[in-house]
Amino acid sequence: MARYLEILEKSFVIKIISAYSKNPRKEVVRKKKIYFWDTGVRNAIIEDLSSLDSRNDIGALWENFCVIERLKTQEYKEIIKQNYFWRSFSQKEVDWVEVRNQRLRALEFKFKKSSKNKMPKEFIKFYNPVSFEFIDRDNWLELVEMD
Repeated sequence: MARYLEILEKSFVIKIISAYSKNPRKEVVRKKKIYFWDTGVRNAIIEDLSSLDSRNDIGALWENFCVIERLKTQEYKEIIKQNYFWRSFSQKEVDWVEVRNQRLRALEFKFKKSSKNKMPKEFIKFYNPVSFEFIDRDNWLELVEMD
């Protein structure tokens, strides 16, 4: 399976992102997330070409879209960063962690804006990121404009 994923990544079908961790006993480090460069390919594979308003995977689709747009921006602007996601064993998660010059920026991708969105306290305490931002449908262009 790993060989097939490697071929798909080298063929620019998928992008594999590793977990970020400095404390492997408290955080998930062996897992990886897979994103499709083309969400149409993703939708065809899972056999769901329905409209957005009738989808039950809109959060995952939105996250995939945001991740790929961020990767395109980094490439276009020649921004050198290491990209990760973060997850604790207690299932707290940060969708996107960028590391540049040993400083962390954390992003959380939410299709719908909510006042309930909060950064995991464990992440703040242990990593003290430079910034933590929620990206939703109203502000997603900031994602492609940020350095």
